[in-house]
Amino acid sequence: MVSGLSFQNISNKNQLSAVIIQGPVYSSIYQQLSPQLTYCITIINSTDDSARSFQIDVFTNVNSMPGHTFFMNLKSNIENDGHFYTDVNGMYLIQRSYDKRMKFEANIYPMITEAMIEDDKLRCTILGAQSTGVTSKLGVLTLMIDREMYNDDGKGLEYYEASESHPSHLKYRIIFEAKMPLSDDFNRKKRVDENKSENDSLPMNMQNTLYHSQFVQQILEELLYPAALFSSSNINSTDDNDMISTMIGLPSIPDNIQLITARYIAQKTILISMRQLPYDCSVRSYSKGNTNLV
Repeated sequence: MVSGLSFQNISNKNQLSAVIIQGPVYSSIYQQLSPQLTYCITIINSTDDSARSFQIDVFTNVNSMPGHTFFMNLKSNIENDGHFYTDVNGMYLIQRSYDKRMKFEANIYPMITEAMIEDDKLRCTILGAQSTGVTSKLGVLTLMIDREMYNDDGKGLEYYEASESHPSHLKYRIIFEAKMPLSDDFNRKKRVDENKSENDSLPMNMQNTLYHSQFVQQILEELLYPAALFSSSNINSTDDNDMISTMIGLPSIPDNIQLITARYIAQKTILISMRQLPYDCSVRSYSKGNTNLV
């Protein structure tokens, strides 16, 4: 969806046929909707918890459309009645409400990593690998994707900097989770109320806050810090000592690489999973007895 003077759907006159890739681990569909927008949807071929989420990759290049803003609509049957949640610096979720008395742009809130809508039966969470703006009406989450400015608005970067829009690769994860039955939720709240209300210990301005589930936290970490895979076939046995010697023999890697697991996947073959953590490796590390940090 594109917003210039008014909202309009992207014209499909330049739309290309979809390309489908199927595999034993995951399947993807790619499609170019316009010269400015291409998307990819990836689902995991599994029956475990990981299959409850799917990834959307959006590729944008809007430098040929000044004065336009691109949005993505996620439609669902969730009856959220204009209420939605956004995260506060990735720590917790706070409730927002769509105010019909105000213009559309006045109802857009910052989404640092997460936005969520829910009703009594279902919760839909969308995670972003990059910050954006979001709003929601009945059952619809609307995310800002990209935009190209006509000129400087006088409130930030100079026009030359603000007018540059480079091609972008945006990553999102969408998760659907069934809500706890009302009877179970009532019993849980009753047990809490026997001691102290959940909200009694919270400041007044935090009584409309929520936290995401452990599963959403797992998906968020996978989105922000994707794992990398390495394999080695130069193994003569399945002895643990050989595995250790193989790992020692790997080329040196930066210290912001975290080992997830190392295991045999076949005879003489080890699979090593790693992820890259986002911290600066150029600073001098502190060690006991080393006080020269200048």
